[in-house]
Amino acid sequence: MKTFLFILKILRWILGVFCLLISLGLFIEQSFAASVVMLVFSIFLVPLTGDFISSKVMKINPDGTYAIVKAINYSHLHTILPTYEQNVFNRQKPLSDKQKIRLGRKIYYHTLCAAISDFNLTQNETHTLNEIKVYFNLSEQQMLLEKKRISEKTVKNLIQNCYADHVLTDSENQQITNIATFLQFPLDKTEAIKNKIAFSLFNRLLEEKISDKRLSPMEETELKQATRNLKIDHQSIKTFISERKIKSLHRESYCGVLIMVFSRLFTTLL
Repeated sequence: MKTFLFILKILRWILGVFCLLISLGLFIEQSFAASVVMLVFSIFLVPLTGDFISSKVMKINPDGTYAIVKAINYSHLHTILPTYEQNVFNRQKPLSDKQKIRLGRKIYYHTLCAAISDFNLTQNETHTLNEIKVYFNLSEQQMLLEKKRISEKTVKNLIQNCYADHVLTDSENQQITNIATFLQFPLDKTEAIKNKIAFSLFNRLLEEKISDKRLSPMEETELKQATRNLKIDHQSIKTFISERKIKSLHRESYCGVLIMVFSRLFTTLL
């Protein structure tokens, strides 16, 4: 899906620039009406301007409900629903059931974003989110859709934050699991992200240690400790040193050193 979106973005850039050049040519030929039409096409096709305009259009709220959501301070949990009720009370036109559900989802989303911003959910924050769910009678599916909007990005940022010091503690590992579970983000995908970041750090350290194609006892000890600090398990190591990986590294003249490194690591870890 990400590859498709990337290709689509490239195509938009190509078509956008192409339309812009056509617009310029029509302008030179003094076909002003056609030039303006092509210019508008190019503006909407180019991701930089098209996405910006789309985001602004999405915020257009002809029924006036956007002001209700914007007026709420989501960092003050105890004022969220009272502020909403006061704004609805001051509103001249009553809200329809559809509008209430839409507002409820937006309020749930903004409250969730504020609560999860520090990667730590307190009991008060969880309680407030549940209150919003009950108040607006939100379904599990509706809440899941709001969680999906931030789940992957939040989990990835949390993991990167935990690995910032190149050490993943047990408490940090549990924190990652708790956040992923609450956001209903698949744990297998969470593990995949962890492994990707951990092996990226490990590979960087490994390249540094074997840059001279030698491995001292101290460097070997540091590599062993790195696998523990990064919480790299045995199965992941087997995957990491797949036959294809060994062959690719062989072309870089590191094969002999790497086989020695990993054989020693396996002797210790397995």
